[in-house]
Amino acid sequence: MTRILHIVLNEFKPDNRVLKQCRTLVDAQYDVSIAALWKADRKQFELIDGVKVFRYKLKTAFFPKLNIFLIFKYIEFTIYILKNFRSVNVIHCHDLGPLPIAFLIKMLFHKKLKIIYDAHEYQCHRHNITTISRNISYFLERTLTPRVNAFITVSNSISKCYGADYAIDAPTVILNVPGFQSKPKSNLLRTIHKIPVNHTIFLYQGLLGYGRGIENILAAMKKLKDHPVSFVFMGYGPLSEDIIKSSYSSQNIFFQSAVSQSVLLDYTASADYGVNLTVNTCLSRYYALPNKLFEYTMAGIPSIVSDHYERATFVKQNNVGHVVEDNNIDAIVETFKKVSTCDSSQFNASVQNVALQYNWEIESRKLLDLYARL
Repeated sequence: MTRILHIVLNEFKPDNRVLKQCRTLVDAQYDVSIAALWKADRKQFELIDGVKVFRYKLKTAFFPKLNIFLIFKYIEFTIYILKNFRSVNVIHCHDLGPLPIAFLIKMLFHKKLKIIYDAHEYQCHRHNITTISRNISYFLERTLTPRVNAFITVSNSISKCYGADYAIDAPTVILNVPGFQSKPKSNLLRTIHKIPVNHTIFLYQGLLGYGRGIENILAAMKKLKDHPVSFVFMGYGPLSEDIIKSSYSSQNIFFQSAVSQSVLLDYTASADYGVNLTVNTCLSRYYALPNKLFEYTMAGIPSIVSDHYERATFVKQNNVGHVVEDNNIDAIVETFKKVSTCDSSQFNASVQNVALQYNWEIESRKLLDLYARL
């Protein structure tokens, strides 16, 4: 049986994109493992739907979180991989960090090893990347990507950029989409948070972090305090406390803690609109096609998205919502006002059509074809 190792440089919570890929490969009779970092709230080993997850407890974990010390942590993690996975057939690298580890194994132990590079972002153009990190990332990608056996990324624009940057074939695009589900409309959020029946419910779900438009949404909702609209933020992250404080002082702002993937779309389906107003701080975000957009359509609700190329094009071409200038609070206010007076059922047919076209059952075929070619 072909042995496959997926490497992530995090604690694997689990990451939904990575787990979907691994489950698909297990179903196709591959032997699949994930190597990750251990944190106190995680098991060092667990079996998830046939996927073996190994989390390594680093002795260097107590070192300060400074770049100079990250090198020692990286070296220790690399040693664990070299000891335990030198005989695998394929290494699937999620983002750039694991790529040098895979090539080291190939050079030292396994000349026939196949290497897949899976860039979840446009690595040299990420949010808040430093000049030093950008230069290192560019050097590694420039050196290693022409030598990988397969290259995967997350949107057509990022794929084209990578092809042009390194004079290589454009990477395979595998979208981060959910499995197909048919979710009936519900009143889950309205019931839990006692939202008035006449209020239009807007939903943001995902990481509650900086640069994702959350501050602009909070500012917009303050201007809409006398309008029949409510906003639910669902997730976790550094802005959770700010949102909770705003919910105490505003009757139309609500915080919903993160829920498991198994029930996520039940909550999503109880909103009227899904919102994704990430601020354009880098090319990686500008060209992103985030999984939240597909989760909204899979739950049967239209979206309100930033005027960034990939998501704006997707929403307009498929008629699944509205596009708004990402950093313009007044434009956000006017859009929320406008849609709250309209019947969102105008999008029902197109949203259902998108759910049928963009789901993991279809995208997974690209992954299996890629592995078959290896």
